Amino acid sequence: MDRENFLADLRSALSGKVPTTVIEDHAAYYSEYIVSEVRQGKAEEQVLEELGNPRLLAKTIIEANKHAEDGHSYEENSAEYEYTQKSESQAGKGLIWFQKLPQWGRTLIVILSLVLILCLVFSVISIMFPFILAGVLVWIIVRTVRKWSS
Repeated sequence: MDRENFLADLRSALSGKVPTTVIEDHAAYYSEYIVSEVRQGKAEEQVLEELGNPRLLAKTIIEANKHAEDGHSYEENSAEYEYTQKSESQAGKGLIWFQKLPQWGRTLIVILSLVLILCLVFSVISIMFPFILAGVLVWIIVRTVRKWSS
């Protein structure tokens, strides 16, 4: 069995049991997963063997989809259902992209994010500094005047 046959069997087993968007999301995920594992040096046959039977995998997806619906029936064209699916898949894409980076890439992104945050903080402080300084000077003058008046 190759990747295309695996995905075709998965789609076939899911067809009519879950919405089309769920089928395509899972097919895209497993396709990307297989390609990713092959790029890392595994044989395609080995990856497919580790994934197991696509029909058994489809049963798991169907059960998970039933639980995700919390007992509610769905309409494939339901705007609420499509909105939920789109928002979940979009949120996951950013995370998957970050997780696929090598460790040095993730570390670099974290460091650059921290530098950006520090730059923003120092920019705000530099803008606010004259106001803070004026406030401290007024406070010192008020305390001094109160001491002299006592």
